[in-house]
Amino acid sequence: MKIYDITRELLSAEVYPGDTAPRLKQVAVESEGGFNTSDITACLHNGTHLDAPLHVSQKECGVDGVPLEKCFGRCAVVTVDGKVTLNKVVELSKLGVKKILFRNAEITPTAAFELSFLKLDLVGTEQSSIGGKNVHASFLKHGTVVLEGLDLSTVKDGEYTLCALPLKISGADGSPVRAVLIEE
Repeated sequence: MKIYDITRELLSAEVYPGDTAPRLKQVAVESEGGFNTSDITACLHNGTHLDAPLHVSQKECGVDGVPLEKCFGRCAVVTVDGKVTLNKVVELSKLGVKKILFRNAEITPTAAFELSFLKLDLVGTEQSSIGGKNVHASFLKHGTVVLEGLDLSTVKDGEYTLCALPLKISGADGSPVRAVLIEE
């Protein structure tokens, strides 16, 4: 078994324009008679993170309501150089997986709409955002959670077991994750 860490380091990852940049502040030091402790300030959408349905609609669930089965299980890593086409969607439908991680792919609103018919559990991307609100809504409103900010540079295309569990934060629209791929 081999485990690939596909998580970007939080403090140095690209920050989406307008989001709060992550900061780590030490608040206590062990040498002063206690423990080393730190506070973190960050947007829930910094680095490698999961978008919950609440990200696009106040009527939807937050990360604490996302079934963990959507974030764990068999997945495919797929390279698409450029836009995801209808032919590619048809090809992906034959893979028999419910989680797809895209490398180099541009997911247009049309592609997201077509992919939503596959009833995927999860779709992931290397970009800090999978696309605009229409792309997010096509997935999140149809039960597909979105995993963004992945680092797929150390893995080849193929099938793996994915583990990308969000933190349990009540009412949160997103969450940082430690995403790994397991190769049997």
